[in-house]
Amino acid sequence: MNTYTIIIIAYFIFIVLISLTEIIAQAGLSLETYTRPDSKPFKIHQRENLPSLLDKIETFTASYRAILQKPVSIILSGSAGEGVQVAAELFVKAAMKCGLHVTKKGSYPVTVGTGFSAAEIILSPVLSYAINVIKIETSGDGYK
Repeated sequence: MNTYTIIIIAYFIFIVLISLTEIIAQAGLSLETYTRPDSKPFKIHQRENLPSLLDKIETFTASYRAILQKPVSIILSGSAGEGVQVAAELFVKAAMKCGLHVTKKGSYPVTVGTGFSAAEIILSPVLSYAINVIKIETSGDGYK
């Protein structure tokens, strides 16, 4: 965000505050701060000495060499319950074992066993965005 944008935003906030102050004054009210001196401040109770969720992250060492030379995006789709997400997860793990950079995004409804399920997988030999799309549809419930 550049300086000009910040100045414009600050100006609009200033105008809104002046307008609200005028509206309150015209209504015969005044601005006040309401507090409850008898209440205790909010405090978040945090548990300590818990294992980190990051400790469970599975790491992969490239055991194979991929022949992929440019980024590719693959969309797996089908009916919910067909195993689309499991297939995508296995595919991603295999790609990582080949030394590829991988991104996976699952899309599925909250319902169980009905509707569609889709997973978008991006594979790349280098860190980049995919440009080619391959669509694999297992049933009529996939992307239309």
